[in-house]
Amino acid sequence: MVKTRTNIEAAAERIAPYLRQTPAERSAWLSDCSQGEVFLKLENFQITGSFKARGALNKLTSLSAEERKLGVVTASSGNHGAAVAYGSQALGVDAEVYVPKSASPAKIAVIKSYGANVELYGDDCVETEARARARAEETGRIYISPYNDTTVMEGQGTVGVELRQSLETVDAVFVSLGGGGLIGGLGTYLKSELSDVEIVAVSPEQSPAMHECLEAGKIIDVPCYDTLSDGTAGGVEPGAITFDVCREVVDRSILVSEGDIAAAMKTAADRVLAESWIGEKIAGDVTDAAIEKAYKTFVADTASREQVTAAHILVATEDEAKTIIASLAGGADFAELAKSKSTGPSGPNGGSLGTFGRGQMVPAFENAAFALEDGKITTQPVQTQFGWHVIKVESKEIAPAPTIEDMREQLVQTLSTQALGRVLEELRAKQEIRLRSFDDIRKDAMATDKNKQ
Repeated sequence: MVKTRTNIEAAAERIAPYLRQTPAERSAWLSDCSQGEVFLKLENFQITGSFKARGALNKLTSLSAEERKLGVVTASSGNHGAAVAYGSQALGVDAEVYVPKSASPAKIAVIKSYGANVELYGDDCVETEARARARAEETGRIYISPYNDTTVMEGQGTVGVELRQSLETVDAVFVSLGGGGLIGGLGTYLKSELSDVEIVAVSPEQSPAMHECLEAGKIIDVPCYDTLSDGTAGGVEPGAITFDVCREVVDRSILVSEGDIAAAMKTAADRVLAESWIGEKIAGDVTDAAIEKAYKTFVADTASREQVTAAHILVATEDEAKTIIASLAGGADFAELAKSKSTGPSGPNGGSLGTFGRGQMVPAFENAAFALEDGKITTQPVQTQFGWHVIKVESKEIAPAPTIEDMREQLVQTLSTQALGRVLEELRAKQEIRLRSFDDIRKDAMATDKNKQ
């Protein structure tokens, strides 16, 4: 079993020198489609192109010097094999990787590029894994399971560590299920941090081994077939430790048809092509001259903008706020009262809010703060949706104009957005663009599946 979140945090520190910390990027498209905030954890940016490098490296770095001398062996449809090969090369360990005969030639080439010996064996993942384990017994090599290993699972769980570092809140996480290594480690960590987070497992219909085992409540023999989602394919070994972990952390498990997968792949490809075309169309609007013009306009409009340095004490009722104002008038220290009375997150810091300009605070608070003179405190409580505030302004000044280089990224984004809006309006006017919802995509996919039957 994955022990504790401490083990996963230790794994994150141990493997950090060999890997990248991948970003969690907001998907505007998926957020719009789902009417929520959707972020993608871009493990495709990992050194080997997948999260598998995390588990493989955690296992490899945990081996003793004697174990490393023996060499390692593993089974993989591609990504785990590349991860073991990369980690072995980095640490000077001899590696053998067994892959099914149906494995992607491109993935095999990647494994070989890291110096591992590749052996083709078996018609499916179960046969391949069995052969790799037998090879380990024959030679004394250390077998590195793609998923059925506590140390590997803890390495995969470092994805959860980075998610918590990147995002303030996480309501639900959709994770490929496969053999359960990623979702087991990630789910263990996130549920130790967030008791109400929902962990949703996703599997292709053509390779539903762990899904069917979870449905049955025990490990059963489930055949796996070729799937477009080959990276999430995999069987479940008898006695797999991931099964019990998945039963504990998975809240829902869903299957995705080949039609859905194909439709999503096509949509993604279409978006890449569309974005490339649009990029070419708007490039003429985002020139150095346009950036300089936009900058001058910004400076002219905002050069006189005020900013204040202020602190506040936040309480639940108006009477509490009035009592605090009376105490301050009697000579009480503002910072000390903030530390003892304020319910806001700035309370422990004496209520300090730092420096802010107009438009950064809610209107009622902003108006009261900017109306005060240096060193003054509100004589009447200020109400917002957060409660009742007592505000002190430390100083007021004119905000200095940022340089064009400081603003370049913002200006490019603004100009690009404006140009994109123009292009889309032109296309809509010509009836050359139509928004497609997930429901549209699903209907198309279902029709595709029905035609195949």
